[in-house]
Parts: sequence; structure tokens; C-alpha cells
Amino acid sequence: METKLEIIQKEMLRIALYFHEFCQDNNLKYAICGGTLLGAIRHHGFIPWDDDFDVFMPREDFNRFQELWKNLDDIEVIKNGDEDYYKVATPAKLHNPNTRVIELNERENGVSERFLNNGIFIDIFPIDYYPDNYFGKFLNLYLGKINIKKSLSRFPMSTLPFKHRLFIRLFKFIPSFIVNYLIKAGINYLENRHSGMVGYGIESAITNLWLEDRAIYPFKKEVCINGYEFYMPADPHRYLTHRFGDYMKVPSPENRISHISQLYIMGKEYI
Repeated sequence: METKLEIIQKEMLRIALYFHEFCQDNNLKYAICGGTLLGAIRHHGFIPWDDDFDVFMPREDFNRFQELWKNLDDIEVIKNGDEDYYKVATPAKLHNPNTRVIELNERENGVSERFLNNGIFIDIFPIDYYPDNYFGKFLNLYLGKINIKKSLSRFPMSTLPFKHRLFIRLFKFIPSFIVNYLIKAGINYLENRHSGMVGYGIESAITNLWLEDRAIYPFKKEVCINGYEFYMPADPHRYLTHRFGDYMKVPSPENRISHISQLYIMGKEYI
């Protein structure tokens, strides 16, 4: 019998392969990134305990992907701006709506049930160019953090230390339209910029990418996950060292963290 993790990894791979074919058919550029790329390089597949799948795309391809995508019965897109989507740190996901996953601490943090609607998923991030100066660094570091804290301010966030909870609650008093305006203004400011440093999209709270573009572009198709080829950044060693340091060192057991605590398929929970 398959374990919960095996079911999740198998379904993530199915979704990722469909996404890969969709990008090929529509001339969209993407590459695997984060722990997914780390697993492909270090383990020649998934990190054994990993239960997410990350890809990133140039901003223009990310926008075209959202315009062209048509939902299937078993693969749908969920994204920033959708009424019941709160994970704004990840601007888009492809998920299987016939499944349901609950991530660590979601229920403990008081996330409302109507927001707990993700199926098994892959995460999709845009990549933006930033000016190589203090203003560019500010945009990369802070707008995404404002975005995610505003989103989290509607929940108790009970697992966080008191001072962190209090800080997040302050964002409840910032009108959503102001945060949305800042994000859109930032995206428009960076649009069509093709020089400087690259980082995750300005709306994302992931700030640990600040690299010269030659480390990322052009993407190349030279990495396999469970025997299937995917695209990766131009210099995976540079990217992974920047993100993870000594990325070939396997972490100790207590630092091997999975994200999904509960999995349901057709209402049945898998342990």
C-alpha cells in the first residue's frame, strides 16, 4: 500500500508533467527551482521527505500561462485574486481538486475551513528583474512580506510567538486596496525590465533569491526527476549554493521537514 508521501509525490509528478507539456505546446519558459531542483540534483528525484514541487517562470511567461490555461477535471489553477485563496506568497498553484491537503499548523493557526481547499499541488512563481540598487532590494524584500502579512492578519496565527502575532494583527488595519495597489504598481514598474538582478516575483514573500540573470537564464533541459526531464536554471550550482549553501549535505533527521499534515482523497484520509 502506498504511503501518504508516495501518493503526494506521484500526483505532483503527474501534474508537473502535464504542466511541462502545456508549456512546451504554448512556447512558455519555466524551470524547476527550490527544493525540487535540489532533489533532482542531490537525489536524482524527489527529496525523500519532500511533499511540494516548485517551478518558476519569467514574468511575461507567468502572465501568459494564466491567460492560456484552461482547467481540467483533475488539474485546476488557483491563484492570487481568487476569493478563497490566501497563500499569496505563492502567486499560483496547479492542484487536483479531487484531493485535499491540510498543511502544517493551518488548523492550529485558525485558518477558516473555506480557505482549506487546496488539493495536491505544484507551486508556480514568477521571476522579476530588479534594479541593482537599494530601491530594487527594497522591492524584493518588503512588498511580498507586506502582502503575506496582510493575508495572514485575518487569522489568529496561534502557533506564532505573541509579538509576531501582534505585529501581523496590525496589518488588519491596512486596507486591502492599498496593498493591492502597491503590488500592482511594483509589477508595472518592473515590467519589461531585462537588466539588473533577478528574484522571485515582487508579490511573493520569498526573498532568498537575488542573483545576476546569467545564473538563471537561459533555462536548459538537463535534469531528471524519476526518469522524466525538466528544465532547470542555467547555473544550478550557483542558484542552489545561493539558496541553500552546502546543498549536497543531507540534513539531520530532525531537520527533514514535510509541509502536508493531512491528505484526503474523495473524503478518505490517508495517514
